[in-house]
Amino acid sequence: MTRTSARTLSSVVLALAALQSTAARGDNLYSPPFGAGVGTKIQCAISNLGTTSAMVTIRGYRTSTAYAETAPAVSIGPGGANIFEVQCHGTCDRVRCDFYTNEKTSQFRASACLQGLPDGGTLCLPAQ
Repeated sequence: MTRTSARTLSSVVLALAALQSTAARGDNLYSPPFGAGVGTKIQCAISNLGTTSAMVTIRGYRTSTAYAETAPAVSIGPGGANIFEVQCHGTCDRVRCDFYTNEKTSQFRASACLQGLPDGGTLCLPAQ
């Protein structure tokens, strides 16, 4: 009987731990990948349109498989924003920005922009 109670208790603890980790996790936003040239700056931008503060981590990718850098997690208050920039050294293929939050994506607007294009312009793609 003690063995059954211990097993039941451990099952309850595991179930509670799973629920807590699920509740703490929010949604992620990803920009579509696109190509960039030498000297192009990749700007990852996110705005909090919600009514509560949220923790956000931004990761910029220079290639399809390796991320360039990760910005430390920051708290963004209602109406606030954060921008993280990554410089493209050499030809960057499939650059993109990933945004990790502890809230729902509907609370945010995020995008990845390439600055310093050959024509001097900027190209931005929304993250979804």
